[in-house]
Amino acid sequence: MSEYSYRYANWQSPDDISIKQLTYSLLSYRVAAAIDANAAYSDLLSSSLNLTYEDTNRWRPYLYDDGTGTSTIAANATTLRNADKIYEAHKLTESLKLGLKPFASSWLWGASSLNWGMDATIYNRKYDSISATSMDDNWISWDPTSITSHSLSMSLAARPGNLTQSLTLTAALPPTLDSYTGAIALNAGFANLSVGSRMYRKSKGADFSYDNITASAKIGATGWPTLNDSFVYDPTDKYAVSNTTTFAWATFNASLAASRAKSYKPVVGSGWVAYGDEKFSLSSLSASFAPSWKSDAAATDKSVWSIAPSLSYSQSLIRFSESSLAFSLSGSLKLGDDLTLSLSSSSANSAVWRYYAWLFDDDLTAMDLSSDSYQKNPLTDIWESVSLWDNSSLREGLFKLKSLSFRVARDLHDWTLSGEVTTKPLYHSTARYYSLDTSFSFLLTWKDMADIKTTVKKDSTGITY
Repeated sequence: MSEYSYRYANWQSPDDISIKQLTYSLLSYRVAAAIDANAAYSDLLSSSLNLTYEDTNRWRPYLYDDGTGTSTIAANATTLRNADKIYEAHKLTESLKLGLKPFASSWLWGASSLNWGMDATIYNRKYDSISATSMDDNWISWDPTSITSHSLSMSLAARPGNLTQSLTLTAALPPTLDSYTGAIALNAGFANLSVGSRMYRKSKGADFSYDNITASAKIGATGWPTLNDSFVYDPTDKYAVSNTTTFAWATFNASLAASRAKSYKPVVGSGWVAYGDEKFSLSSLSASFAPSWKSDAAATDKSVWSIAPSLSYSQSLIRFSESSLAFSLSGSLKLGDDLTLSLSSSSANSAVWRYYAWLFDDDLTAMDLSSDSYQKNPLTDIWESVSLWDNSSLREGLFKLKSLSFRVARDLHDWTLSGEVTTKPLYHSTARYYSLDTSFSFLLTWKDMADIKTTVKKDSTGITY
């Protein structure tokens, strides 16, 4: 690779530009070569060795220096020379792996294995430090600077009834920082269970630290209702960190989460204020439903349609006012082979808790408020939210439009012409009101080279190309 830099600071006008005012010319290279070797004995033993050599260097055939020794240019020249030295490196690394399957001939225990691996730097030649005064030759030694990875793992696996059960132990060995990981996975077909954790040292000679114990369980099979649970436990402080239970069936999904957190209370003028010690309690509830339908393309010659509504709900069980119910809808209609119409919209209710405000009567009473003043009939709210002919009803409705767009695309053989109209609410903070921000865009794209295209867009800021 080559690079040229010029003394452009001296150029005040186009007439000053000259390729003779060169600051430096730079040449650099990076060469890498690798050799792989593999050997095996039946399914019982396996081994692999990878050797990689990397050589990098650079130099400056020309480097401008005014020769004063103390000038800025001279100082920069010295810095560049040192940088070139530090860039130079010659490195040989290896990766050695050995594998043993002692029960390879057994169908029941055949997946069990014992593996050992080591990654190391065999030779490394580079300048000693930022001063770049001399080159150091470093050969492999028994320390973390040379031995970058050293591991041993054992997997005891059985498959009774063609269902795999496994216990895996992995250790990081000296001279690297030692750590030990254990994981167990049990499969009963209709149910699965897995548990894992790790103990490790943060520094040499330090006491062992422990990762959280994680456990997950699943009941059910693909295509049928499933129940999943994920649990996290802190073995150091001896408390449960979190637990999430999820029910899923086809396009429906619901989850209930618990976590360790402080309690909150509403305070007039301050909002939600934390108090007390952390404790393990229910924290959130969520659900989503996202079906989709489309016509059978083979059953129609003229048009193909698709529609995909989506409904998502979330409710905090710690701060009840943090709740939302979002609805989105997308659909498309393809007429013939060259015209496609698409429509998408999204709206959200950020105060869905008002549908069941009576559940939080105690918290509201603490703020000298009544749940009756916040209670909202969901059917009434939906009607108000879609009453486009009544501005007062739209203001009262809890569902607010987030975005609405309509797109038309026409296939012009080698080109595609599309137009889109998008509108969304725009909040004016000074006057404190909303208005609809509508934009129009047209896009012409050449199919053979999609990067060649032109776009015309008009929105509240004006017309852009």
